[in-house]
Amino acid sequence: MRIKICKECKHPIEQCCCSNERKQQWKKVKSQELLNDIKRIENSIEFTEDRLTHKDEILRKYQQQMAELCYEKNSFEIDDDIADVIFTLWEKGYHTSYCCSGHPENEDYGLYISFAQDYYFDFTTFPFEAGWAYTRYSGNCIRLNVTQKLRKMLSENGIDLTEYFLHQRELLKEWVNQLPPARIADRYENLPGLKISSSKIPACDFLKNWKERKDKMYESL
Repeated sequence: MRIKICKECKHPIEQCCCSNERKQQWKKVKSQELLNDIKRIENSIEFTEDRLTHKDEILRKYQQQMAELCYEKNSFEIDDDIADVIFTLWEKGYHTSYCCSGHPENEDYGLYISFAQDYYFDFTTFPFEAGWAYTRYSGNCIRLNVTQKLRKMLSENGIDLTEYFLHQRELLKEWVNQLPPARIADRYENLPGLKISSSKIPACDFLKNWKERKDKMYESL
C-alpha cells in the first residue's frame, strides 16, 4: 500500500495542513502552467479539415489530462511500510529523493532511501547487519543488497530470508531514529565506517546476534 504525500507540507494528502491562502497560490500557479500547456498544445496540433470539426473536443481532452497531471505534480507516493522512517528523516532535516520499502510477499527485497544531498553519516555508530551499502556521489543512496552470496549465507545458517529482510526494515528505522540533525558533508570529508573505494557498510557479527535471538525465543517457549 502506498501513501500520497503533499509536496508542500510533507503530510499525507488527507492530513494536508497547507493554508487556504497557500493552496490558492499553488492553484493560481498551476492554472497558469495549464493555460500555457494548452496554448502550446493548440499551436502544435495540426488541425486538418477532418480534425478541425473536433478541435474543441480534442482540446478539452488535453485540458483534462493536463489538469490531472498538475494535480499529480503537487503530490507523490511512498510505501506505507517506510513512511514513518521518511517522516523522521524530514523532521531531522534530511531531504529524500525516492525510496522503497521492498515487497517480500512478491520476493522483492529492494529496500532503499536516496537522499537529495550529500549528508554526513557516521556508519560506525550503529550495528548494521550484512547486505547494507551506501552509494555516495551516485544517488546518495542507502540500500540493502540481497545478493546471491547473502542468500547463501542466510540459508547455510538457517535464517529465513523474509524474516531477515523484515528485521532489516526495523534496523533501518532504529538507525534513522538515532541520527543527529542533518548536516551536509564537506566536499572532501570522509564518512566514518565507509571505505572510499567501496560502498559496502561494515557489518557487525550478525550471525551471533541471530543465534542469540533464536536462543531467547526458544527459552520463552
